[in-house]
Amino acid sequence: MSQQITDPFLWEGEEWTFLGADNVYDLFDPEAFGLKPEEPHTACWKGFVVTFSTESQVLYLKSLLVNTEDGVYPDINGVKAKADGMGFHAYKNLNIKLDYSGTIIVGQEFKKEFIGRAFTGPHSYSKTFELKFEKGILLASKDTSGAYFGF
Repeated sequence: MSQQITDPFLWEGEEWTFLGADNVYDLFDPEAFGLKPEEPHTACWKGFVVTFSTESQVLYLKSLLVNTEDGVYPDINGVKAKADGMGFHAYKNLNIKLDYSGTIIVGQEFKKEFIGRAFTGPHSYSKTFELKFEKGILLASKDTSGAYFGF
């Protein structure tokens, strides 16, 4: 199996990797935007890559790469999708404020021993944080580095 493409998460001026959320479909549901994702290749089984960010403690959907099963790419927040040549269509500069309430886990410093594995998680990163949001506002962050163990 191919290692999966990760979703970027921009927080405190740094790029982190989005690792999970309490209810990921409350955070981002492609069907809510009229999209029916389909894997473009074995490195992206879910069919999309999403970039989240926090700016002044507010959570945003910044950009989206997606491949759809039906070839339909509706405008999102006034942004048209453009083919990127890698099997995706790109929506850049979406800047959609998200109303998510829950915890998001982010990580940095992917551990070398996990390179090439198809499925990774928080245990695969040296640095991890849990970010607590209420209605899209970052309320707290907790350093959880070393707290996660894999299988």
